Amino acid sequence: MNIVSVGRRWPLDEVTQIQFRSRFTLLDYELVLWDPSSLIYEYGRSEAGEYRGCPSLDPDSSVRILDDRTRRRDEIVELVKLGRVVVIFVPPPLTFYVDSGERSYSGTGQNRITEIQVNRHVLSSFMPIDAEFSVAPAEGFQVDFRGDAQFAEFWNTNRENLFYKAYFKKDVGRPFLFVKGTERAVGTWLATDHGNVIFLPHFAQADQFAEEKDYEDACRKFISSLGALTATLQESSGDFTVPPWAKGYRLPFEEQPRELLDKAEKRLKAAQLAADKRRAEVAELEKFKLLISGQGPALESQVMQVFQALGADVQEGPPGRSDLVISFDGQVAVAEVKGKKKSAAEADAAQLEKWVSEHIAEHQTKPKALLIVNAFCGTPLAERSEPAFPNQMLKYSVNREHCLVTSVQLLGILLSNKTTAQRKSALRSLLKTVGVFEGDADMSKHFSIEQAAISVEADSPTSEDKN
Repeated sequence: MNIVSVGRRWPLDEVTQIQFRSRFTLLDYELVLWDPSSLIYEYGRSEAGEYRGCPSLDPDSSVRILDDRTRRRDEIVELVKLGRVVVIFVPPPLTFYVDSGERSYSGTGQNRITEIQVNRHVLSSFMPIDAEFSVAPAEGFQVDFRGDAQFAEFWNTNRENLFYKAYFKKDVGRPFLFVKGTERAVGTWLATDHGNVIFLPHFAQADQFAEEKDYEDACRKFISSLGALTATLQESSGDFTVPPWAKGYRLPFEEQPRELLDKAEKRLKAAQLAADKRRAEVAELEKFKLLISGQGPALESQVMQVFQALGADVQEGPPGRSDLVISFDGQVAVAEVKGKKKSAAEADAAQLEKWVSEHIAEHQTKPKALLIVNAFCGTPLAERSEPAFPNQMLKYSVNREHCLVTSVQLLGILLSNKTTAQRKSALRSLLKTVGVFEGDADMSKHFSIEQAAISVEADSPTSEDKN
């Protein structure tokens, strides 16, 4: 039996594991296991991360999750029509927010504020059923079985390893598992003329077993008993799956739709490849924004790319030494690159001077010294009002002929100078600077500086299903 699990990993080779957002279809499988409670973690968060204490998704993930919802619901509906069995582990309720793509603006210039309009969605809208899916969060192990005989063996095999994370507020289908001593359903069965959807409590995690082998054995029994239950249910409803040997027969009216399908799939594949290529290009370009926000190795890498684009030869410094060694027009420079939550400090300049001394000792020539700092890196550009290089450190650096420049200014140099000649000229000017570099500090001429905020549409039931 072909079995696939979505959202949970099983330590069994016979169970294929895929993500909800994966391009792999569920239609290849006879038995589908789905844990929706982990679904939201497959998608990227917005810069804020949360809104009103709930996950808030970035623009790309906002589009993707709604497309995936439609695709997976359609697949599950078709699976059931084909006579397959879908098992869904009842998730607790979850609210999340997606970027609507709409923006509103207020203010002008550097004070311009962009409001991101978001829509509210709930996990219950992902359920592939017509009935209202409404659950309340609740956890426990005490469960009463009140089901048909065909479910009894499955329950007896797994009862010790099932626990619930929610119960149904309203009955759906034919409930057969209940919170002990109550009418609160935690497991139910929806049967159609063809296939079956079964909602179950969750299966225990590995850390709830004394030994890894005990967990693997329990998982194997669970999957095996689900396979037996699937076979029992299909005996009564019928399996509408066409076996491989029958697919070899072609009906006269089948050829044209198959040709159209083949062409459509080729166009889709080409479009996906093109989108992946553009997505990679955008991601690579966005790395330059690390020059205004980054620190550590990520910032160093982008500084290196800027100097290379300006025409210099750039190498990483030896381990435990300067961050970068820059060669241009026969001149050598050593650079210390810092991303800091506050301004630069004399200690940063002292560290740079140490690299200068070590270079002189090794090569008998004095290099140009560059202190490159992304000061106030956690603060939006429009709010960086204090100098990146405070007065108390200037005398030390000027006396040692240091060039003090921000990574933001480096980005400005790159954006202001388009031709090779212009960029080389700008680099020469930078390498001649002693003290604070004065050029290209104003980034507003290159892009608008916007302060992002989040607002939400009316938190009403009708807004939950907006796409």
